Amino acid sequence: MEKENTRSWQDQAERRRKVARSVCVCLCFVCQGLTAAMIGPAFLDLQLITNTDVQQASALFTSLSAGNMAGSLLVGLLYDLFNPSLLLIGGMLMMAVTSAVTPFCSLFGVMVVVCFLTATFAQMFCVAATTEEVQTWGAKASETALQATNCAYAVGAVAAPLIVEPFLAPINEAAGISAANYSVLDPRIQFAGLSGVSDSFLDPRSQDVGNTSFYSIKTSSEVRLNGSFYSNDSVSMPSVPKTRIHFAFSITAALSFLASIPLLVDFITTRQAARNDKESLGCVKALAEKEHRASRNDYHKGRPNLPRTAYLGTLLWVCVFNAVFLAVEITFPYYLPTFVVLQLGWSKSRGALVTSAFWLAFAGSRFACMFLVRIFRPAQILVSCFSLMVPSFVAFLLASLWQLDWLVWLSSVTAGVATSAVVPSGFSWVNDELMPVTGRVTSVVLLAANVGPLLNPMVLGHMMENSGAICLAYELAGEATLCALIFLLLLLFSRTYLRTNYGSIHNDDVTQDLQPLLSVPESVQKG
Repeated sequence: MEKENTRSWQDQAERRRKVARSVCVCLCFVCQGLTAAMIGPAFLDLQLITNTDVQQASALFTSLSAGNMAGSLLVGLLYDLFNPSLLLIGGMLMMAVTSAVTPFCSLFGVMVVVCFLTATFAQMFCVAATTEEVQTWGAKASETALQATNCAYAVGAVAAPLIVEPFLAPINEAAGISAANYSVLDPRIQFAGLSGVSDSFLDPRSQDVGNTSFYSIKTSSEVRLNGSFYSNDSVSMPSVPKTRIHFAFSITAALSFLASIPLLVDFITTRQAARNDKESLGCVKALAEKEHRASRNDYHKGRPNLPRTAYLGTLLWVCVFNAVFLAVEITFPYYLPTFVVLQLGWSKSRGALVTSAFWLAFAGSRFACMFLVRIFRPAQILVSCFSLMVPSFVAFLLASLWQLDWLVWLSSVTAGVATSAVVPSGFSWVNDELMPVTGRVTSVVLLAANVGPLLNPMVLGHMMENSGAICLAYELAGEATLCALIFLLLLLFSRTYLRTNYGSIHNDDVTQDLQPLLSVPESVQKG
């Protein structure tokens, strides 16, 4: 009896330690969401710091996607060489350092490198933390822990625009200028109906448009307005306002540093305990490996083998599907604050708030999906998501063309709801109806999926710079429609060709066991 009481007390103490560790990991994921989501609202101010235009500054988003890929590959190389907890803690601390120095990089090339390193270290933490949570709680019990990290990341993303907003550079009112009905066409701005205007062109590297106000203007000897040339050199232009976003980045870095301290303390204490009980630890690992092999054998048992051509072709289309979707999901919140300022004439504060609304809808929908996945099948959830996502981005396009502010808010919120469940439900659906989702398949799909957000900023930045900010709305509507069509084709393929020739590959028990492993945090999905 005494031994049983002692064992029960030890089990309770160990469970409390696991819960405390998972809470610390969730706090770190909040900081991850803060770090990742603050780049979008701060984008215009980062342009001011580096003296770049939209096309050039879009390389920052490309570097973030490249960093996510590098972080995933780096963890794969280092995971067996170092203690996973060291990768987790080291990634968090280094992310805090690189994030803090980002707004101090006046040289654009240096800022690109720093953003790349920030994303790399952030991804190292995400992958290591996800793996640790699964190993700590087991496949089934880790479902709640991983869903909690998903929600924690989204909470940080919601708070990021609110933290950045007070420190954004203000939009100065240019003395002697009143404008109405202008359209933004980078690198120049065409005016209609100006009064008292000096002959000038906007400097695209230091421009910020909103409420007909501009940061700096390059004077020219003459400018064409409504088909005629005018000249007036008497108007004084305002100086370029200074940004204070380094405070926002410093706050986030400090929170990241503080969040990593409990994990460091836990690592030191558990390492000492492990040294005192190496034999028990070895037995636990051996048992876990045995259970993993048995689960893997059960998983493949009874599942049909597709022909090599069909298997590779299906895998290719799954990769394309995820690449197109992530291009939409990541691009929208990154460019949304800049878009509403340049295209709709909003203030930066409103741009930050609408981005926060997107993330709030995303977080709420992700939380609701924790319960919906137990009621609806993955295919049903995906059909619902795309039925809402395509109309949302089409409505966003129409709202941008017709200058309907309320529709911009509504479409941004519905887009957040629609995009929240596609990636985790997509993996579950692929496992149910297309092919077994093994570790190798997951790695290939996640790495290939980053091609979309890696290339999208290059194309979009060029289009926005040369054809106007409205290109963002057109591209998102087109990519969302393309992604929905690819999903429908894959769904028809699985329900006709695969089911007719190979039967159903669905396995309720296996799908339930794999669900925790497939519901990886949002930042891991992007890497």
